[in-house]
Amino acid sequence: MKRILIFCSIFCFSLPFLCQKELGFNFNSCHSGRSINLVFANQFQNQLKLSTGLLINIGQIAQPDEKSCFHRKRLFPQKAYEYLGLDFSLSHYLTEQKRLFAFANVQLKYSGVRNQEIIKVYYDSVNQLQFYDREVNFYGPFFWMQNTVGLGFDVNILKSLYLSQKLGFGFEYIHGKDEKYLTSKRNWFEPAFIYNVGLYWRMNEKELSKSHNL
Repeated sequence: MKRILIFCSIFCFSLPFLCQKELGFNFNSCHSGRSINLVFANQFQNQLKLSTGLLINIGQIAQPDEKSCFHRKRLFPQKAYEYLGLDFSLSHYLTEQKRLFAFANVQLKYSGVRNQEIIKVYYDSVNQLQFYDREVNFYGPFFWMQNTVGLGFDVNILKSLYLSQKLGFGFEYIHGKDEKYLTSKRNWFEPAFIYNVGLYWRMNEKELSKSHNL
């Protein structure tokens, strides 16, 4: 798995350099947790934009108490390679001004789970009271693949700098097995969301302006 992630990272970065257009730095909040993304983007066919990037996972201590989505906000890296992931996105601008767009996004991660669990420790038969204790356990690592679609918009700040935001929904597929896990399942499908905000720099803005003037 380490070799696969390294190979994919090299491929992910080498492809955009062949037709380098934009560089983005953004914050990402999604079903598994939070991350910081470094993204390379290329516009083609006027209305389409392909983005590939490397994301850095951020372990989250506070976790929602939600039994229906067992892995929501519980991704927690412990080893160096578990902090890294890949991000792929295809956007289609819906207006000529290139502000509103629809997108499809895929994120790939390989990381563990941090889970807060309530354990029964003692039952007082006299007073009929059950006592519990809270434990924090770590499982995995597991393979995470999030697929979302949604809408976003861009706002120009400077001639070569703009702010981008997007919101989408979809599902997340988690695969793996840990003998210590409370469940024997190896595959999970859970509803997912993504909120992404970031700054993008148009690296070839001067070249584009020259071509329009010709």
